[in-house]
Amino acid sequence: ISFMVSILITVLQLTKIQLQSNYTTVSDLKEETSKEGIRVYSLNDLSPEIIWQFGDKIPYIKNSEGVLKLPEDPQFGLLANNISKDDLMVLEASYSIEKRTTFDLNTAEPSSKKHNDRLTSDYFLLTKR
Repeated sequence: ISFMVSILITVLQLTKIQLQSNYTTVSDLKEETSKEGIRVYSLNDLSPEIIWQFGDKIPYIKNSEGVLKLPEDPQFGLLANNISKDDLMVLEASYSIEKRTTFDLNTAEPSSKKHNDRLTSDYFLLTKR
């Protein structure tokens, strides 16, 4: 009985940690985008935690030389952290860009020293002009 009680207390404490105001999960994104027929790409390296929560591979639109290889899709989703001004200019030349949300897997508040930018990613919807 004491073992079960200790597990219950531990689980309750862990759920309190993950319920910070800034915590947003990427786990529903794959289902939402597949319903809409939108493929999701990545501009730069995402943390393994984000990819794992997404539940599938996320192809890059930037090759190893740093050149953007834009998809043929008329509309697509883009997960990125810290888009450079150069990349943004290239994307804006052909697409209208709508920032939908920011996914933040941090359990610490943004003002905390424990907050890690690696665990955040912005989600954009790009539509060809």
